[in-house]
Amino acid sequence: MYYQLALVFVCAALGAWVSISAVIRLAREKGLLDYPDVRKTHFIQTPTLGGVGIFIGFILSFTIFSTYDTNGHQLLGIIAAVIFLFFTGTKDDLVPLPPLKKLLAQLFAICLATFKGNVWLHGLYGLWGIDALPPVLAYTLTFFVYVVIINAVNLIDGINGLAGSLVFIGTLYLGFWFTIHDVQYLAVISFAVSGSVLAFLYFNFRTQAQVFMGDTGSLVLGFLLAVLCIGFIEHAHQQQVYSPGVAPAMAMAVLAVPLIDTVRVFIIRVMNKRSPFSGDRNHLHHSLLNAGFSHLQASGFLLVFQLLVLSSMSFLPDNAMHIHLYALIFWGIVLHLLLASLEKRHRLLIRQQSAASQQKTKHQKASSQPPAA
Repeated sequence: MYYQLALVFVCAALGAWVSISAVIRLAREKGLLDYPDVRKTHFIQTPTLGGVGIFIGFILSFTIFSTYDTNGHQLLGIIAAVIFLFFTGTKDDLVPLPPLKKLLAQLFAICLATFKGNVWLHGLYGLWGIDALPPVLAYTLTFFVYVVIINAVNLIDGINGLAGSLVFIGTLYLGFWFTIHDVQYLAVISFAVSGSVLAFLYFNFRTQAQVFMGDTGSLVLGFLLAVLCIGFIEHAHQQQVYSPGVAPAMAMAVLAVPLIDTVRVFIIRVMNKRSPFSGDRNHLHHSLLNAGFSHLQASGFLLVFQLLVLSSMSFLPDNAMHIHLYALIFWGIVLHLLLASLEKRHRLLIRQQSAASQQKTKHQKASSQPPAA
């Protein structure tokens, strides 16, 4: 099994690497580029169809190594949803879609995964003492979780290397978990995603990115990450790996940075009496850029934070009710306060440098004037 999963990873990485190389050349020839504007953080025209290569690498490896005899029904639902979101994202990257149409496309894909793929949440699995839910509430919760994760990945995709790195770490963690607990079809999905994303990072995680994943990538990756997290919660519950309430909190830990970013930016917008769905520059990566970090420094900072949260929560005792959830809230508050402190310190430094520059200019002007007769 381990040998096969290694092949899944390598096949996905090679397929994505070759595909993305071709996509970059094609995008430059045809002018399929993302242009800088006020809200964006890049300064030159950049190809934005990297998600096409990610999809090709994933789908190639997934179809070759998946076993359809045991989970064929589920896999068909998942793959149908992925293909639909791939075309939706590609359309949006070429000709931007209205937000409502994008949401409707997401809901249709979620229907495929939920009712055809049978990947849905049956309850809260002990969180807040609640286990199973009535079907209507369970399906509502499932749709909400899918939408939140898909759009959290989309929102965090703002600087070079960030979204891809977070997805890579999350899917790699889940891939090893599924391997250890013998959930082979989800392990294949995990390593196919992580392999294709690693190839993408070769082109994206650099000072001047050669390609962006675009909505094609963020929609597909967000959806697959949602599938994996829901599958993680369900199988952890079935195998009784954790105490009640721990599995949902651990799934949120896998998504710590995107979820903290989404909750934080929504709260800031509401406090500023703006729509929580309006665009701005209040995301975590924007705060780090405002604090003087470069793209790679900001991505590295948040990647280290994600690893710190995931590793710390993995070693927490699971016999204390809700300790993992409280730990995740604690880390979110710590990150918010740390970013606020870094921004404040950088603004103070800029003011001090500006004052020193002005003082130096005045001194130079005074010394250059001829002495009075």
